Amino acid sequence: MRRALRPWILVTLAVVGAVAARGQGRAAGVTPSEIIDLRETGAGSFNFALSDGARTVRVSGFGTPVCREGATASVEGVFQKTKRDGYKIFSEIEAARVTCE
Repeated sequence: MRRALRPWILVTLAVVGAVAARGQGRAAGVTPSEIIDLRETGAGSFNFALSDGARTVRVSGFGTPVCREGATASVEGVFQKTKRDGYKIFSEIEAARVTCE
């Protein structure tokens, strides 16, 4: 059983990008949003995007996804700066817990 993180801040997608840039490596929670683009990436990991219709944030995690695409979920995890294809992504969250609403 995973230990729940106590978020240092609970954010909406409207502000997650700004908070993530300052919160590298810090625990945070994201308010309930819709799961889109769910992918199981092999080796026991997955990724998806949370969307409020106007904004998205990428989420990655380990294990089997507990929610289906289109479901509403909240996420607790850690903001990570990652570099992909030469671009910095400030709004990616490494999920410790995903909760379906």
